[in-house]
Amino acid sequence: PRPLPLPPPPILVPAANVIAWNCCLQPITGGQCFLCSDTPVGPCGTGQAIRQSAVPAFVLSSENDMLRSGVSRAADILGERGTLVTIKESALDLSTPVTRATTSWGAFLVADCYGSPLYGASRHFALADDVDAVSSAPVAAFLKQQFCGGAPLQGSDTMVEGRLNSKAAGSLCAPFPLFVCCFES
Repeated sequence: PRPLPLPPPPILVPAANVIAWNCCLQPITGGQCFLCSDTPVGPCGTGQAIRQSAVPAFVLSSENDMLRSGVSRAADILGERGTLVTIKESALDLSTPVTRATTSWGAFLVADCYGSPLYGASRHFALADDVDAVSSAPVAAFLKQQFCGGAPLQGSDTMVEGRLNSKAAGSLCAPFPLFVCCFES
């Protein structure tokens, strides 16, 4: 097999911002431009927007998720309004079958190795793939609790430490956690 050529981190991080922030979040943040950043909540305005919100929030991550640092910081800012669920890596299907079959992101997951700018990507996409309802079960329970008066969300054996609001141990050294400082703006 031939190595996959990857652009250097100074290109990858802004590229991820353009791809993920503008295209995916633009419709829900009120922006008018699909490919440029005109959203009222920019990537470095997230902390302020979280602080101004008064609604309960659900925050999902996993051990070694490439966005774990930012998600943890968001949970810290939310405080009691936030419910953090950190899924154990062992509960995830890291083969990411849905991502590989239905998106172009699958091609980048071959570079998910320690030291790579994409380290943690397979864990991030495994949450979205939701094999065996590992991610959707706590989301559904949270929504039932909030909107239907359902039972409070409980910890489970798929969660770090088997409980809610537990963060994965250690730190993650990948470019994407650099956005954690943006939560302070």
